[in-house]
Amino acid sequence: MKNMDKQRFSETSLADGNAGIREERRRGQRAFLLENNSMRVAVLPELGGKIVSILFRRSGLPDFELAAQPERFCYRMPDRNTEFAACDASGIDDAFPTIDPCVLPGEASRFSYTDHGEIWRSPFSSVICEDSLVLDYESKENPFYYKKIVKLLNGGVRIRWRITNTGREPFPFLWTMHGLVRYEEDMELLYPEEIESFLNVLDSPELGRAGTKHSAGLKPGAGAGWNFHRVPPRSSGTQLKYYAAEKVRDGWCGYFYPDSQVRCILHYDAEKLPWLGMWITAGGFRGDYNCAWEPSTGFYDGVEQALRTGTLRVLQPGEMFDFWAEYRLERVADSAYRAYIRP
Repeated sequence: MKNMDKQRFSETSLADGNAGIREERRRGQRAFLLENNSMRVAVLPELGGKIVSILFRRSGLPDFELAAQPERFCYRMPDRNTEFAACDASGIDDAFPTIDPCVLPGEASRFSYTDHGEIWRSPFSSVICEDSLVLDYESKENPFYYKKIVKLLNGGVRIRWRITNTGREPFPFLWTMHGLVRYEEDMELLYPEEIESFLNVLDSPELGRAGTKHSAGLKPGAGAGWNFHRVPPRSSGTQLKYYAAEKVRDGWCGYFYPDSQVRCILHYDAEKLPWLGMWITAGGFRGDYNCAWEPSTGFYDGVEQALRTGTLRVLQPGEMFDFWAEYRLERVADSAYRAYIRP
């Protein structure tokens, strides 16, 4: 799977002939359900096109839910001033045009960079177009038009984004995939061999002070220090946040669930999303248990920090920024599969 970003699967050849899209109500919200023989994916258009379920169907075994599920029964409808932490932390959100709220200096101070951005709290228009769900949104706070296309694959789901600057001024931004998945204590985190070190960006007992760099290691248990292929134990009550210390060229990462016999690989456009972060909460944030590989346009977590590190993206007037990602799931029955084996 060397350079997977260049070896793309054909969308048409991977589409399931029995695919369909229908509407339903899910936890009090209008939802679209995309379904084929191997997958069922649920999307909430009123919450920024949040993907709230990625269900993998396995013959002879229970269905496997990849997306982290909310603790509350109903999804809260946020407004412009709602903090992200006050709502459910679950499923696959888009953090745009920032994660951390801030005000940029100079003329860019006119733009709105609220907590976790604008998309997660914004209602999207939606239309079914053949075998895809097309969602779009035009911001009244910032100069952009946002389109998101969700399509089922055989054993996965593919997402495409197109963001256009509709204004007359350059628009600085950070885009990050906020894709929370299920936590299992024995799960393994998969990442490319090219990643030699991770930079800790959150104080924790496991990784020490923010700003500390750690060797990534190539095999579980190799060398001293933290094993980045594993998650903290359930009893730790901790949370971790770290980034690959350098840009990533090989656009994949993933998760292996030995007890569930499932491996998930997240393929993504590494040319557009060259920075890769990892978020884990083992009870340390609100008592939640989830984790997320987070491909991003910049380093790290907000437009202000990306500006300081020289990684801030700027969308010129009329310019379109388009990119893609896909989650691919497969049953892995052989317990010999370990995180250091490339998918």
